[in-house]
Amino acid sequence: MGKKVFTNIVLGIFLLFISCNPIIRQLYGVNKNLTFESSDQYIAFFEKSNKIGSDSLLFLDSANHYDFLNEIVSKKLATFYGTFINDSTELKKSSFLEENMGCMTRVLNEIKNSSDPISYNDIQDRSLLIPNNCFKKYKFRYLKGNKIFQLDNFSQKISVFLIYSSQLGTLFKKDFLIVQDYVSQNKDHIQLFVISLDKCYNLK
Repeated sequence: MGKKVFTNIVLGIFLLFISCNPIIRQLYGVNKNLTFESSDQYIAFFEKSNKIGSDSLLFLDSANHYDFLNEIVSKKLATFYGTFINDSTELKKSSFLEENMGCMTRVLNEIKNSSDPISYNDIQDRSLLIPNNCFKKYKFRYLKGNKIFQLDNFSQKISVFLIYSSQLGTLFKKDFLIVQDYVSQNKDHIQLFVISLDKCYNLK
């Protein structure tokens, strides 16, 4: 299967969670084929569409992009990638969230429950900790400055990762803003990152 075909399938499945209704597609500009000439143009679109800062916006290099998309599909993820203690340990997603991975209300509830001040040593139930070598297996970069992203294992903060695609349009502007506001109010023990599924490695 070609990578272009696979990418279209991935985005189709991704958008299935949120864009079945044609009114939604028209109202929020979902599933439009957009092109960007530069990373600055992409960043401007991201910030305008979501009202969320781009300092923590990440993308994958060309060597890792396909495999990460494959993971998104296999895990049936939508807008929430997960909550991490460090670069190899994730907090297990609740059954409530897994019933509807595309519901941002459930995502926010998950973030609140998993970051109500907590650190690795505070977790009594070790069954809540699951391995995820995402940040050792894939190479992420900040879109601003193109610097390599490394998850700080010495940080006392919980790291939350959302998933984004420009094909979402402005559908999640309000929800992303609510998440960002929550993180800003609890910045002493939680930090937010957004992983773009778009081919940002093509941007200059």
